[in-house]
Amino acid sequence: MSSQVHAPYHFAPLSSWVYMPEWAHLVSHDHPFEDSLSGVIEYELTNKTPLLVGGEQLRADNQPSKILWSRDPDGKPVIPGSSVKGMLRSVLEIASFAKFSMVDDHHFGFRDISNSDSRYAQKVLDRETETQTYWLKYDADRCQWMLRKCQHTVLFTDDFNQFSGLRFHNQSFKLPAKEKYEQWPLNKPAIPFELGTRTMMGTKGKPVTITCAQQLGTGKLAGVPVFTGSRPGKNEVKEQRLNFNYVFYAHEAEAKPLDNGAAKVTKMFAAHDEDLVNHLKKFGHPELGMPIFAKEKQGKIIAMGFAKMPKVLYDNSIGDIANKQQKPLNSQSVFDMPGLMFGTLAESGFSLKSRVAFSDASCSHNAGITLSKPVILGQPKASYLNAYLEQNAQSDRVRGELSQYENNSKLAGWKRYPAQSGFNAHLPADLARKTSVQSQLELMNPGSRFNGKLVFHNLKPVELGALLWVLNPDGDKRVFHHALGHGKSLGAGAVQFNAKITIAHSDLTPELNELRSLFVEHMNAVYPSSQPTASSWLLSPQIRHLLAFGDRGDNQNKDLSYMQLNSKDSQEITYTSSAKGREKLVLPAFCHQSDALGRNEQLKQSAPQLGRGRLYQLLEQLEKTDNISEFEREQLEQSKQAAEQAAKNALFAQASPQYREYLNIIDELTPYRNQSNVDADNKRQGMRGRIDSLLTNCLSNENEADETELQQICRFVFDFPFSGYIDPSIKRKDLSKKAKEKFDERKALVDALLGKCKLEAADI
Repeated sequence: MSSQVHAPYHFAPLSSWVYMPEWAHLVSHDHPFEDSLSGVIEYELTNKTPLLVGGEQLRADNQPSKILWSRDPDGKPVIPGSSVKGMLRSVLEIASFAKFSMVDDHHFGFRDISNSDSRYAQKVLDRETETQTYWLKYDADRCQWMLRKCQHTVLFTDDFNQFSGLRFHNQSFKLPAKEKYEQWPLNKPAIPFELGTRTMMGTKGKPVTITCAQQLGTGKLAGVPVFTGSRPGKNEVKEQRLNFNYVFYAHEAEAKPLDNGAAKVTKMFAAHDEDLVNHLKKFGHPELGMPIFAKEKQGKIIAMGFAKMPKVLYDNSIGDIANKQQKPLNSQSVFDMPGLMFGTLAESGFSLKSRVAFSDASCSHNAGITLSKPVILGQPKASYLNAYLEQNAQSDRVRGELSQYENNSKLAGWKRYPAQSGFNAHLPADLARKTSVQSQLELMNPGSRFNGKLVFHNLKPVELGALLWVLNPDGDKRVFHHALGHGKSLGAGAVQFNAKITIAHSDLTPELNELRSLFVEHMNAVYPSSQPTASSWLLSPQIRHLLAFGDRGDNQNKDLSYMQLNSKDSQEITYTSSAKGREKLVLPAFCHQSDALGRNEQLKQSAPQLGRGRLYQLLEQLEKTDNISEFEREQLEQSKQAAEQAAKNALFAQASPQYREYLNIIDELTPYRNQSNVDADNKRQGMRGRIDSLLTNCLSNENEADETELQQICRFVFDFPFSGYIDPSIKRKDLSKKAKEKFDERKALVDALLGKCKLEAADI
């Protein structure tokens, strides 16, 4: 029994750096590179563990679904080229520091009542909050969500079953709320009842008295049953104390608008089960709408949902965090290496065709096919914070709260299934009878072989090297295994490649290792390590994790199985127990050759990553249509500022001494332009002496400024709100004797400069 969180998956850390090759703007099918290479890679793929690349699925009542091999028209097993392409592209995305584009942008909700210190408890369950029930309905005429307040009470399931003739249970695998509503819709007539009490054993082992609906069908009150899902708890209280739903009754006659209703309802829907939301939207009460619970504080709704303790949305969705973590993610003018090689689609801008075509791989040796025992292929969602987010953990645990999709949260990264020693047809005991979620896999025995081709066109040598590196990342060592097809979480699909290459229109066939080395050397050179070495890229957390995941031999003694959701054994680590309490257990560091791999990377500040040529033109077009990401906007602004500074530096280098001083004065005054505060006034007054000297030098016999430079200086001096030199609104007669002398001196300088640069004051 493991004392740590364990799973068949792990994550290669997500880098904030996205690499765009400098030749990105030149990629084309029609215009070859000067060093262009085209040709064919023929490969043989061998499976080291049972393999299934699925095609048809067969379903039958009360039987696990059967997932069968993909087959060609002759009925022979075949691996579609798209499967090989997707597998190799996923490796190249990590290896080349590509955009994290395959993001399921889900916005999760949470409800943690494991202790009073949890964020949920502090926000929703503190003493100042109250629970109120409402009917929620959209008023199409007013274009508003409307609330109708009502009362509610407990409806014990045994009472309801006796009245309705149904058989509802408080079990997680039986009748979630949606299925209860399907059996007893909201459009059924209200049920008469009376308020009564029932005394029973409570969840803490002491008797409790509960107010509830009784005398169903005969009472003076009338209400609508409102259903929830199962309630977790000890078995001795599940079917008694925790086995209830609700009745909503005594609704107010008038509905009132929900403040900021559209946003609140959208968040509520996003935080709850999609199937239940869609059902209630479609099959709500014909008059009243859908039943909701709200948590209110000082008269304001702070949370609402379909249970008495409603879920609350995290601050950010997965996509929000990804965009914060990897700023170029949604930038259409940034093309990563996988997009350049395997193609990419863009809503606006440039779409690129793949320069690598994948044939289907035909089976050259079939070592036999076996139908597996029933298995579960489901997987946890990214709502499992202990694994899917980077946690500030000491060893394998976090004291206090986990990172919860906050602004400073970070995604764990690229999800991978480490290669395992063999296939493990594990079926959790609590799902052994639930055939609707089980599958049987048509697995091909280890040692089978498939042959296929990759046809490449107009690749640069380093790109061809990347393709060959991805096929065999460790070259001749033959340690690395790819993960292909179904059942990877159970150990299926560990495969390896043998490849040979033919270059078109060439008598020379380069060594595979030489081409792979080109890619490795290139990535080591461009990787922006803050402590660069000749192997900076190879030693990065991303590459170390990627290679470790493929090391099947090193992974054989690791616990790469799924945990149970819950367990009767309090000592067993489960998904539920690891996320509850004041100390949470998190997915520990992945180990390779007894070394716990670090996840933090040390990157230096990289320069703006803007494309050249047509990609820069695309960026300018996107700016005009306002279809531009924040990252691109920042990059474009930095680029413009850099261009302006470069032009200014060039001008400064060629300018006269007087014009250089003018530019320096402009730089110092620019931050105060159009400002009329004390700091701005003091700055302009303090600059007058330097302007006096500038004008004097412009009028000297040693003057080097040309007429154009003098005219610009003159116009600046007359721009009083900017220069602050001579205020045209001041009347000379109102000045003191000393001020008159200074005024006269400055006016004489200005008049003399006007004459020298052949301007009239009226022309300025």
